[in-house]
Amino acid sequence: MTEHYPDDVEAWIELAQLLERQPSSTGSGGTSDGVQGALSAYGTATSLVRDRVQADVPPEILNNIAALHFRLGNLNEAKVGGMQRVLSDFKSVNYCRRCVLRFVSELLLHVRIITFALIRVQSQRNVNNNFPGTLAGLHSNLIRQHFIY
Repeated sequence: MTEHYPDDVEAWIELAQLLERQPSSTGSGGTSDGVQGALSAYGTATSLVRDRVQADVPPEILNNIAALHFRLGNLNEAKVGGMQRVLSDFKSVNYCRRCVLRFVSELLLHVRIITFALIRVQSQRNVNNNFPGTLAGLHSNLIRQHFIY
């Protein structure tokens, strides 16, 4: 599949996953051809993700690469791959945190606008209220500040 579609990231990842499941066949170096092939396929996939897709490599892929290096005895490479995975996880969590904070701030804005609108309606209904102009002014200022509404 990768021969016909060399730019298909998913195909390279699937190939790597198949190769890493191959039983170990110890050769002259004592390593598995499957592990080396899987590392090569993952390398191609990560290059495609970074260069063509222009995205961060998923942490699962970084973890698989680190695990393969560990199987080969490349402990320094495994450590670097593990650190990249942690950094990628941190970026993902940080991104989610920013999305949640943005959502909460927009939600609070909606609550404030609705609250002030209800106060304005109530103040216009209530004839005995001494401060209807102040409440209406607060509502108008809020609308001016957040003109989406």
